[in-house]
Order: sequence, then structure tokens, then C-alpha cells
Amino acid sequence: MQQAGEKPNRRDTFHYLLNSKDPATGKGLTREELQADSALVIAAGADGVGLTLSATVFYLIRNPAVLSKLTTEICQAFASLAEIQNPKLNSLTYLSACIDETLRLCPPKASTVPRQVLSGGMEIDGHYIAAGVDVGTPVYVLHHNEEHFPQPWSYKPERWIVADPDGETVAAGEEAEGVTRESVLQARAALCPFLIGPMNCIGKNMAYFAVKVSLAQLLWRYDIRASREGEGIGRSGGGAKDLEWGRQREDEYQITDYITGFRDGPIVQLRARARG
Repeated sequence: MQQAGEKPNRRDTFHYLLNSKDPATGKGLTREELQADSALVIAAGADGVGLTLSATVFYLIRNPAVLSKLTTEICQAFASLAEIQNPKLNSLTYLSACIDETLRLCPPKASTVPRQVLSGGMEIDGHYIAAGVDVGTPVYVLHHNEEHFPQPWSYKPERWIVADPDGETVAAGEEAEGVTRESVLQARAALCPFLIGPMNCIGKNMAYFAVKVSLAQLLWRYDIRASREGEGIGRSGGGAKDLEWGRQREDEYQITDYITGFRDGPIVQLRARARG
């Protein structure tokens, strides 16, 4: 236990923010920069999890077969709420597939994180880009690329599940038509809701766990369905024909991209699940 007056011995995110130094100048972050980075860390941690939960619920209630299969997997795996923890939680193949499919369709950071081309310029896909130009690939666009994700607008958790070497399907559900080990590896290589490389999200593992445990507890405890109060624009969470261009798909969860995604809906009804 840490005693009064002792220095903290745990190096958390804010330790590194407070002690970071520019290797060239030796200067640390200004007060304003620290405030901005702290706000980003807090917002990204909370909003990303909340958005993913909302989007997953949206897609589950619009895909009853998926909801039924996921509920069965969760209820068969755990005898009580107290059991819903790792490592068993991480073994639920269909739960992981549903979350990955939500993150594909609705990444919390949907737009690009731009980078500036350095002196001398660079070539990208056969095109010369001059120094000083900002470049980037929007995650939303990449996640809807048909080369990596066949039927990119459809919610298909099975695209993440492949049969094992003995030919038996892993955990819940049947192998989707056309899904192979190679197609899953290709899809995983293109999935980047938390970005990739040295600048990827430091809270990725924590976010996955938070979504898994929240969703598992929700479906273990309750039957869930869309609420009639959720009908209409901005209540169901989906698009509508009279919305702006690009937002007409009623079966696509809608977000507004700022630093992270902002959402409205879905509105749902819950009923405590009957147990014998």
C-alpha cells in the first residue's frame, strides 16, 4: 500500500504525459497541451466503448438470428453474472466476432488521422505526393473495401470465424459461405479500429474487455428488442431516406465524427430474462 508522501510506483498513462520530453529540445508539454491530451484520453476511453456498445446493440436487434446465436453462447458459457470474467470471456468466439464486425462497420474514429509528407515528398500507390501535403486513409473507407470485406455493408460476424484444421467449426455458428483461413487473415490485416503501428490506441485491450463484459452481462440478464419510442430519425440509430446524402441506409448505424464518434440511439426495451 502506498503511504502518504510517497511517490507513485505505478507508471500510468498520465505519468508518461507528464514526463514526456522532446528528444531534440528537451522541453515537455505545455499546460494547454497536457489539458488537450488528457481530455482526448478520457473522451476516447469512454466514448469509444459507449459507441461500440450502442452500435452492437443496433446491429443485434436488426439481425435476430445473430442476436439469438450470441445470447445462446453467452448463457451457455456462464451460470451467473459473477462468472462473466476472463479468461472464459475471451474464449467466446461468436462474441468476439460480433464486436469485431461492429468495429468494422462503425469504427469509433471513422476518419483519417492525417500525417504530413516530409521534405522530398513521397510516392503512394504510384502517385507522387509533394512535401507538406497531409495524407491519410479513413478507417471507415478501408473497412468498407470490398476487396477485404465481401458484402461490406452487411453485418456478418461469421466473416471472422473459420473452421479448424479438422474441419469442425470453431465455437458458435456455422462457417459462412466463402470464409477461409486466408480470407479471415486478410480481413484482420485490414481491420484497424484502434489504428496500427506505434501510434495505435494504448487502451485497445481495456476497451475490448469493457465491451465484452458489458455486452455479455446485458444479454445474460435481459431479453432485448427495439422500442417503438425509438422509431424515427435520430431515435432508432439508423439512417433514413430524408437524411443527407450518405445517410440513407436504414440498416447502417449513424455517427457524427469529431475526435471520436457521436451517436443518437438506438432506443431499446429490456425484459429480465426468465431462468429456471
